[in-house]
Amino acid sequence: MPAPGTTKEDLQLLLRYFPEVPLPVTVTDSSRDAFEQQWEGEVPDEFTEYLPGFHFRTKKQFGMVYWKAALLQYTYVLVLLDPDGVFLDRLVLAETDATSGTIRQGAAMISEDFEIFMVESALDATDIIGDPTQTITERWIITDEGRFRETEGK
Repeated sequence: MPAPGTTKEDLQLLLRYFPEVPLPVTVTDSSRDAFEQQWEGEVPDEFTEYLPGFHFRTKKQFGMVYWKAALLQYTYVLVLLDPDGVFLDRLVLAETDATSGTIRQGAAMISEDFEIFMVESALDATDIIGDPTQTITERWIITDEGRFRETEGK
C-alpha cells in the first residue's frame, strides 16, 4: 500500500531524478561523477549530501541507486520500490569509508539477471599497498518479491 497521499504520478516524478539505465551496470567510487541531477530535498545536516543516481526495472520492481556523502564516508545505496512506489528493501552497494584508521572501499556490479556482485577492500591509512587477503566479496540477488537475498558462489 502506498504512503498516504502518494500516487503513481509521484513515483514518475521521482524517477525523473533517476535516469533509467540498462543492465549490467557497475558502481565504483567514481560513479558519482556521472550523476547529473542535484537533490533538492531536505538533508539531515550541513555535512550530508545526496545525489540521485539512476534506476532500472526488474520484472516487478524499480531499483533506484543514490549516492550519499557524509563526513569521510561516501555510500551508494540501492532501494527497491514496487510499481506503486512502496518501499520494499534497501542495500548498500558500495562505499568509501575513512572514518576510522582504516580506509574501506568497495564496488558493485548489477547483472541483467538481477544479481549483485560486490567487492570491498580495506587499507590501513598508513599503508600504501593494501592486503589482498582482506578483500571481501558478496553475491546478492533481487527476488521476485522485491527483497535482497545473499547467495553463495561466485
